[in-house]
Amino acid sequence: MATLATKVGLASSLLADDAFWNHSNLAGAGDLVVSPIELDKLIVAKVSEGELIQTLRRVAEGYRTANFLSDRLLLRRNGVWEEFE
Repeated sequence: MATLATKVGLASSLLADDAFWNHSNLAGAGDLVVSPIELDKLIVAKVSEGELIQTLRRVAEGYRTANFLSDRLLLRRNGVWEEFE
């Protein structure tokens, strides 16, 4: 699991940047689950890391700050985003 932050409030915009997600460091990791919990904080885990995904879900559901964005989890599979259930 990794946390991405830009320190300038733009991490959530990375969701729209295909070049970022297609970079070999991420594309080679397989399907990813991403929690955009704040404007400047994304938490990323491999879909195969079931226990971490459950922890990620609990964190997202209970997380509330002034910069809170969403408690939904997103799945990046084959270059496309979908809701992760």
